[in-house]
Amino acid sequence: MAACISPSQTSISVSDSTDSVPVANPATRTPRCFEFGSRTRYIVLVLVTLCLSSIWSNILTFNFTVICMGPKNMTRAVGHLDQAGTHLGRTGTEREKYNTTMNEMKNNPLTPPFFNESHIVTTNEYDYSPTADSWANHDYTPSANEKSMLIGAVAVGALITSVPLTYVNSRFGARIVFAAVGLLSALATALIPMAVRSNFTFFLILRALQGVGYAACMPMVGAVTAKWATLKQNGLFVSMLTAFVQIAPSMTMPISGKLCASQYGWPSVYYVHATYCFVLFTVFAVFYQNSPKNHPFVGQAELDKLAVGKSNAAAIKKAQKNTPYGPIFKTMAIWAVWVASIGNFSGYNLISLFSPTYLNKVMGYAVVKTGLSAALPPFFQVCVKIVSGASSDKIRCLPETLKVRIYNSVAYCSFAVFMVCLAFTPASHPTLALVFMTCGTSLLGFNTGGFYKSATLVSRHYSQYVMGIVSTIICATMLLVPVIVGALTETNSIEEWARVFFVFAGIMVVTNLFFVIFASGKAAWWALEPVSKEKKEAWEISTGHYQISSVAADKKAPNKPVVY
Repeated sequence: MAACISPSQTSISVSDSTDSVPVANPATRTPRCFEFGSRTRYIVLVLVTLCLSSIWSNILTFNFTVICMGPKNMTRAVGHLDQAGTHLGRTGTEREKYNTTMNEMKNNPLTPPFFNESHIVTTNEYDYSPTADSWANHDYTPSANEKSMLIGAVAVGALITSVPLTYVNSRFGARIVFAAVGLLSALATALIPMAVRSNFTFFLILRALQGVGYAACMPMVGAVTAKWATLKQNGLFVSMLTAFVQIAPSMTMPISGKLCASQYGWPSVYYVHATYCFVLFTVFAVFYQNSPKNHPFVGQAELDKLAVGKSNAAAIKKAQKNTPYGPIFKTMAIWAVWVASIGNFSGYNLISLFSPTYLNKVMGYAVVKTGLSAALPPFFQVCVKIVSGASSDKIRCLPETLKVRIYNSVAYCSFAVFMVCLAFTPASHPTLALVFMTCGTSLLGFNTGGFYKSATLVSRHYSQYVMGIVSTIICATMLLVPVIVGALTETNSIEEWARVFFVFAGIMVVTNLFFVIFASGKAAWWALEPVSKEKKEAWEISTGHYQISSVAADKKAPNKPVVY
């Protein structure tokens, strides 16, 4: 960590603007204490990633607890017959469990001759666990319609607030807005057990409030990447920040499985997640700053690194007050990002929202094992994402446009292939199904070097607006995916799920084809500084989409190394 110098040395005043700051003069800037070896940006990266993960974890709590909120569904004999009876798992129908227990009891030599059907009861009526009558085991089994509404409520809340939050974020800064929605998510999560016991409408409202927190996630990814990442580390920051959608289930699924099976029951899942979220966002509100220049732990050496290749701060501040929405929506490279995000989040929501149901209902995994198994695909995807982002930054022998196309194609085509393999996997091979699901989901992590990176490279300091639309698309897929899956899986049979996997494999192939045709890895003319007619004319239509025809425009007005 850097050493402090005498406070008598001169320093310059720091602007409180959330968008940009004046130019720093190295000769007059006072070195800061605790500069973390000029690596404060990495601490910010980790903190924001954990906060993003916490918001998504809060949303996923219901998707797991829905399989353990109902009655225990175990059939057993009463009294002294309990020792001879069979404690069945959570798979199979009640009639199958009943018949199995009856046959085993009748064939058991320890069964008394007076044994009959009246001695068999279910734990819906009798439960001998020490917390059977407590709030911890309050039974709630949502209907298929209620489950769809509760999943869709998150998307509705996020859809309604995604555009307003993008505007508020640019007006007041990410620190205030993101901290507020994070604490709101924690509060809503903590109140869900109460809502389950009281009112379904209240439950829906709380789920919608969880969605409000999620609406701020993607704009936050864009803002942190634009402000805190060097251009050479763009891929690394994007890979880490977008990994929150994989980190969250990797933590939530196994923890929820253990808590559900514990004496504290499913409500503890919500209380633990809410507490964790509250602590994280409290730390975020204290530590995070909208601009590196305003951070007390960022020194001049780190500011210089962040400034390389970036545009003039004053020009960016002026430009962001007049966001070029028209040119953004007319740029096919941006549409390629948005279309690719439809495929990506359709596939990912299929796994994150329904893998517990598929593994438990179709493949027969027990609840605790379901939690651990469902955590494997997103865990390995995090590893692939990090490798993908870092390798994309290191490979210099290929142009950025070609790299984003290759990485995206590897991600989408691999996912599609393994979904097809999953469709042909019989229920008698649950381990093979888990392997296919893990491989497909993991390789989807190459999207970090694909459409994610393309979005930040093309839009530069306008990336928060582009990612705001991506956030809206995520919400839309969260609404549509449950509808599609629900329509195709009325009985959760293996044949119905095969159709689901075929449909989503097709979606991935089609959206990737669109991305490959129109994608770009170069900054759009409206993202260059200063914007001029010459730079606009430097864009030409090539193979049906916009591209920068040459770098001559950049040479006319070289970027100044100024931190914004």
